[in-house]
Amino acid sequence: MSTSFVSIGGNGFWMNDSILELFLRLVSLHIEDPKEAASAAHKIRDGWLFASRGYCTGFCPVDLEEHTNTSEGKTIVLAAIESLLKALKDGPTTLDKDVLNILGMSGEFTQNFESARLIDVGESFAALIHGHSFGGPGSGSPMPGSRRAA
Repeated sequence: MSTSFVSIGGNGFWMNDSILELFLRLVSLHIEDPKEAASAAHKIRDGWLFASRGYCTGFCPVDLEEHTNTSEGKTIVLAAIESLLKALKDGPTTLDKDVLNILGMSGEFTQNFESARLIDVGESFAALIHGHSFGGPGSGSPMPGSRRAA
């Protein structure tokens, strides 16, 4: 199981790459369609779609700090997270593995995936963007989305 550190200014959290990739794939689909090819929304969406393919084991290029260092980028990212969180909260409690396996990601889902785990990731991303302190790479806090429901 490989992991990546998601951070802004050295503050962040470690994440399991397969969960991070799934989150990035889904949240990128919630970025409003950019009107211009060179827009910030286009750059963020394309970057996250690439990062979610599964080819960057051990370092998933989220570039969250870069994407949120302008008010435009921050607005785009937070709106996409909010949209995905609403869809996850209003949707099924589990996402079917067979549907996840057609999203164009490398690897294979062998089990259904609990929506609550992705909600945890989305809420952690939003909290990080809003300045919540998670700590540095050595903090050892629990990885968002890795805790299974009891």
